[in-house]
Amino acid sequence: MKNRLLNQLWGLTLLLSLVQWATAPPVHAQGADKTITGRVTDQSNSDPLPGVNVLVKGTTVGTTTDAEGTFRVTAPANAETLVFSYVGYLAEEVAINNRSVIDIGITPDVKSLSEVIVVGYGTQQKRDLVSAISTVDAKQIEKVPTASFTQALQGAVPGLQMVSPSGEPNAPARILIRGVGSITTGTEPLFIVDGLPVASGGTSPLTYLNPNDIESVSVLKDASATSIYGSRGANGVVLITTKTGKQGKAQFNLSYNVGYTTPINELELADADEWRTLVGQARTNSGLTDPFRKEQDLFDQRQTGRFVSENIYDKTNTDWVNKVKQNGHFSQYGFSASNGTEKASYFISGQYRDQTGNFINTRFQRYTGRVNLDFQAAKYLKLGVRYTYSFEDEQPRATISPAVTPTDRNINWGAWPTFGNLYDNALPILPERWANGDAFDPLSLNNITYSADRTNSKRDVTESNQLASLFAELTPLKGFVLRAEGGVNYTVNNDQNWVSGRLRAQEFRPEDTGLDNRFQLDYIYDDGVPRFTWYDRRSWTFNTVGTASYKTEFGTDHRLNALAGIELIHSDRETWQNDWEDAASVRNPSEVGAFVRNPEQLLEITHNLHPQVRFFSQFGRVNYSFRDRYLLQGSIRRDGSSKFTPEDRFSWFPSLSGGWVISDEPFFRKDTPLSFLKLRGGWGITGNANIDPFLYFNQYFNWPNYPNRSGAIILGRLGSRTIQWERSNTYDAALQFGLFNDRINGSIGYYYTKTTNLLLDFPVAPSIGVYGTNTINTTALDNVGSMQNQGIELEINSVNVTAGSFRWSSAFNFTTNKNKVLELFAGFDGDPLQLSFNGLTTVQEGQPLGLFYLPEFAGYDDSGNVLVREIDREKAAQQEYVFTGNDVRNTGNSQNVNSVIQYGKTGLPTFYGGFNNTFSYKGLSLNVLFTFQGGNYVYDNIGLRRVGNGNNNLRKDLVGNTWTPQNTDAPYPVLTWNNRENQPLDPSKPAQSLSDRSTQNLHKGDFMRLRTVNLSYALPNGLFKKNFMKGANVFVNLNNVATFSKFSVVDPEVLNNGGPTERNIGQGVIGGVPLWQVFTASAGVNINL
Repeated sequence: MKNRLLNQLWGLTLLLSLVQWATAPPVHAQGADKTITGRVTDQSNSDPLPGVNVLVKGTTVGTTTDAEGTFRVTAPANAETLVFSYVGYLAEEVAINNRSVIDIGITPDVKSLSEVIVVGYGTQQKRDLVSAISTVDAKQIEKVPTASFTQALQGAVPGLQMVSPSGEPNAPARILIRGVGSITTGTEPLFIVDGLPVASGGTSPLTYLNPNDIESVSVLKDASATSIYGSRGANGVVLITTKTGKQGKAQFNLSYNVGYTTPINELELADADEWRTLVGQARTNSGLTDPFRKEQDLFDQRQTGRFVSENIYDKTNTDWVNKVKQNGHFSQYGFSASNGTEKASYFISGQYRDQTGNFINTRFQRYTGRVNLDFQAAKYLKLGVRYTYSFEDEQPRATISPAVTPTDRNINWGAWPTFGNLYDNALPILPERWANGDAFDPLSLNNITYSADRTNSKRDVTESNQLASLFAELTPLKGFVLRAEGGVNYTVNNDQNWVSGRLRAQEFRPEDTGLDNRFQLDYIYDDGVPRFTWYDRRSWTFNTVGTASYKTEFGTDHRLNALAGIELIHSDRETWQNDWEDAASVRNPSEVGAFVRNPEQLLEITHNLHPQVRFFSQFGRVNYSFRDRYLLQGSIRRDGSSKFTPEDRFSWFPSLSGGWVISDEPFFRKDTPLSFLKLRGGWGITGNANIDPFLYFNQYFNWPNYPNRSGAIILGRLGSRTIQWERSNTYDAALQFGLFNDRINGSIGYYYTKTTNLLLDFPVAPSIGVYGTNTINTTALDNVGSMQNQGIELEINSVNVTAGSFRWSSAFNFTTNKNKVLELFAGFDGDPLQLSFNGLTTVQEGQPLGLFYLPEFAGYDDSGNVLVREIDREKAAQQEYVFTGNDVRNTGNSQNVNSVIQYGKTGLPTFYGGFNNTFSYKGLSLNVLFTFQGGNYVYDNIGLRRVGNGNNNLRKDLVGNTWTPQNTDAPYPVLTWNNRENQPLDPSKPAQSLSDRSTQNLHKGDFMRLRTVNLSYALPNGLFKKNFMKGANVFVNLNNVATFSKFSVVDPEVLNNGGPTERNIGQGVIGGVPLWQVFTASAGVNINL
């Protein structure tokens, strides 16, 4: 693997060397130079243009015009052409023809304003937009050569926040547009690919889409843009348009990309010597003077299956993290072909990506193919096909430990390695193997490498995705277009898990170990039998849209564009789960096929038919323009969904917006630096239908459950007949500007969104008789709350320097977001634990979502134990936090009664953005992207700060940083045995469990990251005049280069991977060791044939 990567990088290095040789500047024949002067003006009004670049074509000789638009350039005797270029104007080439004076008028480039932008169910010119829409084109996506196109959105779109805390293959990510708009439902945007809605799954949206197939991405942010999608538009809409064939010569492109990844920003653990020292300190501090190993050989506690006499406590130093960590590598191959005529066009592409992860035995492979066809079947009829297929084959890192499922004499599912277990329980003093080569403790989760070995356990996940659509456009009259489109998104996910009998315990029996009773094990275990589980999920969404649009002009002042349509969506899914178990035959994964085919080994088959979901919608939109400077847009949609009762199934979602191009007014002065000015504003209503279907029905469960039988059918959830969409009212206004002929351009805007009908669990009387899984469930779900988000978006694009062939441009965006919960359910008394994430965060009226709820750190007592500020409990019961003036030890009891709402401190950032710089010289281009966010807090709940009873790892930063009489200002408290107060064995002092939960572990989460560095070189066209190649581009790309943050324990970019509620109110809580952030380096070449 290593040699393969080195060979690939060596080959690229050789290619770059050849390029450097081939593109060395030619030696010109000596001759008399000639001086050329002239003047450059705006062709539309004859105004002189300062700062125009004047370049002698084929050379590096050039100059710029002065304040009067004049220039002087000395050109070689054989020079033939001058090139004039200026921001906001079309480039012009002028033949010299032995002239010494050349005056020219250059034409304004109206493309930036007439550029066509994809919007909901159509397109609009950028100049006519009266909505908050940001775009990312193919060139921007190509600068970030990653597995998922969403990486290209990070830091590029104002108002869009993307959280991607891991570089693993197929790693999770989360996209938010203008903040979190819900408490208990999904907040991810709606994704549309070529008009077909696709599911994002909450994280990892559209990893199966080939980024090189994308022509453009439009991000719809305000309600005037998203209300056309009605109940699915509350969280924003991301429209993805793929490439099509263009008229002209056929294009054939080849691409190759290779790179490697390595983990960064990891949590460092104590090694064996440090661990033994810290444990010894804890025991000494607790009055236990004997070394830990002398009281009881540690391995007698841990080794399952046999007891050993050898004592290797002092002989082992296992770095488990480095045993399972590796540098990953990837390679990616792609091609595309396209062409077009007046009658037909095609775009065909394919890509293969092979990537190994940074956890041993993890791998991700993806195959994608696309065919886009367009036919002009008749003068008035256009037909089109969009089809893409992807197949993903993943060997993932196991993330959970299988549940214990007793069958016959086998008492556990099997031990798979977990990321948290690697850091929690794989101690450095535990050996990987005994001296005779046998694995140490194979039946627990502690021997990570043994469990991760695919001959002992294996997990394979495959997923195929098909997106297919057909459309027909009929134009019976000028300006009148009828369009019909139908599509399907079909997904098949297959998850296979196999566990060897070597990892499964069987045939437990009592054994008199003769050990001290405090450490005696009642049972030991032998190997069990293998088990195999196959999980299959199939989902499909059918989408049918019919629209009628009409464009017309009245005289020279009026333009009208109207759209009407209907849409039907039908979603369905099925799941199967089969479990097999074999007594003896399967001992390695190669036998799984025969194992599965034996029906006698089948334990259980589960087949679930999930509720179908249907939407039926009618929508319309009208755009009107008067004199191209007064703009008006109105839209409305009526949505119906099977998720709700027939009485509340339909709802209306309107919007209204307008714009004024001030710079086109006669009174607007043309002799100022301000070249463009436009004011726009809008209002609209959208909905959020990201909820489970049929919540209006009562739900019943088996309870209680007994082995092989059920007890009774009980009411598990109370349905609500009035449940509806969450609704968002959005107000948006912005000022768009251009300076110095749009050399500097951008916008500044304000948005306000109020979400009502929030779906929340509210209390109901216990006498109703609603039961949960094991306890009385005294809540029901209904629309009972409201919340708001507001903020400012700033975007500035500029061309900073243009000097000859050198150009430096920048793009900066900055977004603020202020979240506030306005209202919760009736009767909410402010109890912080009524809406909470693990008791660490809370939801309160009048406050941001997910406030931290922690005791106030007050230092250490004389023994080094954490002190917290005591609160008046009677007043706290009324949600009034008054400190008594006393400081008390932070025990398990005191943390609960002394927790305080940390006002203003939440895991949601209050600002974020990106700063991109591009430097180009001839064919060389350097792109540098910084991203940042701040105003949020992160809570370090990772733990590993206390010794406990020697069963867990310890953080390296504890070494020399814990409280001692000589180090009273240490960042960590005194170490104690079993997390107890200093003298737990003294019967005169009641021992209490000590707690780490306090504001001592709450940190600011601000960070700035050098996200991407991309260096590319386009080989000169002259190299390819006499061969089959039209052009080539070589590049080097770095991702996650450096991170700057005061929080240095782990990477500050935190993602909660739980359900919607956990993601929304638990953001910022680092509940366990997070996945590794990854630095990526890659190089590649793109060839045009």
